[in-house]
Amino acid sequence: MAHQGDIQTRTGPPFVTCFVAVQDVTDAAMGPTEFLPGTNTLKHHEEFEDAERRDDLLLRSPTQLALLQQGDCSLYDTSTLHAGSANRSTKRRRIFYCTFRSISLGDDRTVDEPGSIRGDVLERRWSLRDVRHALKEWHAKKDA
Repeated sequence: MAHQGDIQTRTGPPFVTCFVAVQDVTDAAMGPTEFLPGTNTLKHHEEFEDAERRDDLLLRSPTQLALLQQGDCSLYDTSTLHAGSANRSTKRRRIFYCTFRSISLGDDRTVDEPGSIRGDVLERRWSLRDVRHALKEWHAKKDA
């Protein structure tokens, strides 16, 4: 997760992500997202990208698991170092997430950032109506 630009001297993050728990993720065995608070700085990203310093950064950084009940959300600066931990339970871990981009198009931190890892999402814009429809379809299949 490399982010270019001096992220320490800007006002506000270029991207903010919201994870919403579609089900309870209250057990660490389910592999909740693990955050490294305070790592949304250029200094931390340079350390993370340097293979010789990465392990030390990970060992000394405090972590926070996003244990969430259904409907809870985790809202964070997307440049904060984070990762999904291993799901060692028999349950699937489902979350809904969306990322909000800064309206400052001239912000060099948003250059070449696709905003999604899913090609189908990049190909079209989703309205809130599209999201509601997709969630209803998912629930109907789940309950069938």
